[in-house]
Amino acid sequence: MANDYSGITRPYGDTPRTVQAPATDLNQSDLNEIGRSNSPDTGDLRRSYNFGNDYTKLSYQRDPYLHFLNMMRKVPTDDPKFKSTTRRGGASLRRFGYVVGLGAVGEVCTGDLTEDLASGAWNSAGLREVLQATAPGMSATSFSNSSFDTTQGNLQAIMIMCDYARVGQLQNRVGTTVSATVGYQLGGAGTKPNWFHPNQMIQIPVSSTAPADAFNTPTDYVLARIISIFDVTASNTAVTYGEGVILNCRLIKTQATHIYPTSYYGASWDGSTNTDLLDVSHSTGTSSLAQKLEPMRTYVSGSAYHELSGYGESHRDQLYSTDYGLTQEFKETAMMSYRAMSTVLKFEKNPWTEEWQDKMLSINLQLAYTSYFGEQYEDADGITYTEGIINYILNNGNQFALSYADKDVDDFLEDMSAFNDPRFKPDMGMNTYYFVPTRTWNWLAKQSGYMKNNVEISPNYRMQMSGSGKKLGVPVRVIDVDGTSMKVVRDVNLDRTNVKMVAIDMNGCAIRPLVGNGYNNDVSVHVGVKDKKNSGESYRVDLIDADIGFKHKIPELHAVWV
Repeated sequence: MANDYSGITRPYGDTPRTVQAPATDLNQSDLNEIGRSNSPDTGDLRRSYNFGNDYTKLSYQRDPYLHFLNMMRKVPTDDPKFKSTTRRGGASLRRFGYVVGLGAVGEVCTGDLTEDLASGAWNSAGLREVLQATAPGMSATSFSNSSFDTTQGNLQAIMIMCDYARVGQLQNRVGTTVSATVGYQLGGAGTKPNWFHPNQMIQIPVSSTAPADAFNTPTDYVLARIISIFDVTASNTAVTYGEGVILNCRLIKTQATHIYPTSYYGASWDGSTNTDLLDVSHSTGTSSLAQKLEPMRTYVSGSAYHELSGYGESHRDQLYSTDYGLTQEFKETAMMSYRAMSTVLKFEKNPWTEEWQDKMLSINLQLAYTSYFGEQYEDADGITYTEGIINYILNNGNQFALSYADKDVDDFLEDMSAFNDPRFKPDMGMNTYYFVPTRTWNWLAKQSGYMKNNVEISPNYRMQMSGSGKKLGVPVRVIDVDGTSMKVVRDVNLDRTNVKMVAIDMNGCAIRPLVGNGYNNDVSVHVGVKDKKNSGESYRVDLIDADIGFKHKIPELHAVWV
């Protein structure tokens, strides 16, 4: 793509180097061919003042998120298209799956099960196709049984699937409606639970009630030891749509009445016409991970080996995921005639100082808006745009609802419980700030004040104002919601949006100025890029510019309330 140089003046036909058009030679002037030293300067390069960590101090209370990033999370990059890597820990907390089918007593699978999906899609119909397939060594419709065998020591085949990506440990977010194109469906491609191994013990929640159109509550559990494992693959035209595993197990603990896996869902569940693919979306309250999905999960609960056994099988968790970001060029120009600059005004006195300060605040505001609302994109002209945190969360993170009229303290407690579930984001450093518009800032104060003054006079409030102070000069309120300390910051840039609150973990974001090869493209003021001395024209131009990107990662650390 050709570069567009229409925005710059090139009196001698010079072509500046760009990323798309790297230089093939160097235009060198004043070459001293006979070895003389101390050649006189032939031009004035003009001094650039790098504002670096100081520019946001001009408006830190108006733009607190940008100020926090600038002071706490500045990570320079030497590439305008930068990549980042995230390592998610806590893989051992995710060694679970959901029982989707049971074989008849004594039916033990002897090989991998592969099914060519007629529909070419993974949904309830695709699951039914898999459950009706003939597994090696088993009869037709092998997994249509809906209950566990009741005899201790018997063998039974169990089909298990999972709901998060094995590579990178990527999972569904709070408030995301999972579908074939969004999130991670139960048993979808890339979710095969490869952490089950022979001689592991698994604990399976069960109910005494047959499956119906509601989630069953566990009334007991079945305990089994894994004997062998085989893969399940559902594909169409060589594209994998669904996958899971078959565990041949010996039943160690079972009962006569508590025999139905709680992970079954759908009226008259029988593995044939009435099998529904479990919806693994989760949000708050009874639809939360804790109350909806956790009671249906089968976990590895231990191991049991023979006395003369060798070492057991193992696997390596793939904990890393990658992402990329773009930097964006920002500019503001301050210009004024020398006559205007020389005129003493009644109020401002020095109009040039007023002009310069206004332009500096303007570029600060540009960056503040972009840090929230930017869209990552490279257009047909080769211009790159960086991404803001709210756009990032709406596309990838947790989402909650907040209605000022209907939201009560109990609702807010459910939100915090779902957002801070340790199974959802284990061993992640918590450095979360809650940025709110003015209306939410006032609403939270009213909520906490009501609880303190009217509910009870004791320190045991579920929601209370526990203090206030400042962080890097910005006022911060601390509100305790049943053990969660919310550090709330008012940000007026949110007043004109539908966002009612945004939770941002500062460990999961950064501001990235382009710095490399001795050139610093952080916010800088280039003084006198045009003035009488270098142009002969009676006006002055100062340029304020920056080439900066915003990086966000680990979307489960962040949330937005709308």
